[in-house]
Amino acid sequence: LGFGTRERASSLTLWQTSANIGLRGIMVIEPSRRAGVVVLTNSDRGKVLMQEVAGHVLGPEEPWRLP
Repeated sequence: LGFGTRERASSLTLWQTSANIGLRGIMVIEPSRRAGVVVLTNSDRGKVLMQEVAGHVLGPEEPWRLP
């Protein structure tokens, strides 16, 4: 319930993931950059794809990546 947060020296990242049988999703927001992305997949194995798509929008840096 609620948003996950990650604070870095230069930014704050808000994220939320979803998982259901056969579905995966992620929402990542970086308010300081006015950037965000929502990725929804029809796969239990969508985590790799979600990270890749989000990386194209937010950049390959680590601040947005989830553990």
